[in-house]
Amino acid sequence: MYKRIPLWSLASIVLLSAIIVSACGSAATQVPTATEAHTTHATATEAPATEIPPTVSPEETVVFTADPDNLPRCGAFETMRLIQTPVPVTVTAVPAPTNTPDVRPAPTEDRVGMPENYATDFKLLFVLDRPDRKLARAICGNDIAAQHKQGEPFAYGSVLLMISYATKLDENSQPVLDESGHYIRSKLVTYHVMRKEKGFGEAYGEHRSGEWEYAAYKADGSYENRPENTNFCAACHGGQGGDAIDYAFRMNMLFDPDTALTGPAGGENEISIYLYNFQEPQLEIKAGTTVTWINNDQAEHQIMAAVKDDQGHPIADPDKLFGSEVLPSITIQPGSTFSFTFDQPGEYLYICTIHKNMLGKIIVTE
Repeated sequence: MYKRIPLWSLASIVLLSAIIVSACGSAATQVPTATEAHTTHATATEAPATEIPPTVSPEETVVFTADPDNLPRCGAFETMRLIQTPVPVTVTAVPAPTNTPDVRPAPTEDRVGMPENYATDFKLLFVLDRPDRKLARAICGNDIAAQHKQGEPFAYGSVLLMISYATKLDENSQPVLDESGHYIRSKLVTYHVMRKEKGFGEAYGEHRSGEWEYAAYKADGSYENRPENTNFCAACHGGQGGDAIDYAFRMNMLFDPDTALTGPAGGENEISIYLYNFQEPQLEIKAGTTVTWINNDQAEHQIMAAVKDDQGHPIADPDKLFGSEVLPSITIQPGSTFSFTFDQPGEYLYICTIHKNMLGKIIVTE
């Protein structure tokens, strides 16, 4: 089904941190195709007033969710989104960055591979906008992954692909929207791929996430993340996703999107965190009230008091007026919470230190 949505606001939620999460990249190197890879085995300080944009409800931010019994081709994504040719820019030559290799254990051989002919051979599962990264994304799967049944593990041979596009930005570096309120895709940025095969993933050691391995590729087919730099991916999928969902985030979007989009409501003076969003981004309370944040998301989050830097951007408060430990995802530890009592009147900003574009405000009155 295709859902029209209103204009996006900064506090819009995100679906999927990713089905595939990227780590630090390395130098461009040609990579095997998916076929080749498979064959080779393959004291309260009052914060300055800050306007918090109104929250857009999760169901209003979905661009597309497929019918699991009638999946379109992955290439159908291109017909759903306008494309803006990037404006040429003059680039000043700078020394190439020195990438620090990830010393944590990971595969040394690419057994994932860049999918060949994904536009015609893969099925389209989701299309979404990711506000915090200003990206338009399509999530696709090969025929085996597309036959995945809710509540069951993925079959061996499953490949999930996430295609990320940069988007057209306005003079304030905010995404320009089409007439339906969707991002306008621009430059293709990255392909993130995860493949499941029997025995895969052992090389990640303690960070193994089932039998999945990961890789990321640039638009030209070179590496964004070489296999040896993908321990971060495995650690994220294992540490936040878990075996209950076979390490693939938010696949319930495919089978029951209405339920998947309905985050648990917080009670009085509670703020539910769901789909990369503070469900109550601006809360007004009386002095002496205790506020509780509850992580109902499939991603971990960390609450921290915030102040504005010299450019007016919210950053973590150096004085750490209040802040939580990392709140585990709901699939790892359901019901993880953090509470703080606000005794002094004022306005208090807070962010998620992991996803820094998640912003909220507490207004405390006498």
